[in-house]
Amino acid sequence: KKVKELNSGQVFYMGCSNNITTVFAYAGTTAGGSSITNITQTAVKANEPVGATWKDIINNNGQVIEYRYTIIAKNTSRQVLDSTYNNVIYVRDTTVSIVPGFGEIPAAIRHAYYAKGIGLVEVNIEDIATGSPGSQRKLKSYKIR
Repeated sequence: KKVKELNSGQVFYMGCSNNITTVFAYAGTTAGGSSITNITQTAVKANEPVGATWKDIINNNGQVIEYRYTIIAKNTSRQVLDSTYNNVIYVRDTTVSIVPGFGEIPAAIRHAYYAKGIGLVEVNIEDIATGSPGSQRKLKSYKIR
């Protein structure tokens, strides 16, 4: 499905096959502030149990960025704005830059909530460097065609 953020106008695409959701964007900005292109991420693996982990590695012009995912909870409910979503999977991921000579530098933690049959309903990003909340996205409406 095509998703367009109303505030930024950024467009990305989400797809699901065998209960694995992937996200693709032509260009974007990491939680740490780096610009990247042709991004593919495995956002959620619905068949995996709570505690399952995986990672995506993106090499962007020599800079390596890892997204380290963990399923925190499954089959929960989530209140988003004026809607309650059931059968929700909560996935937490940490964005880590791998910098030669410095090692691993964690940049952000993303808390994402996916409702069965709908997809992403909420995401909250924490900036690790400053300790402050980062961006927040909440599903306002959707259409199933």
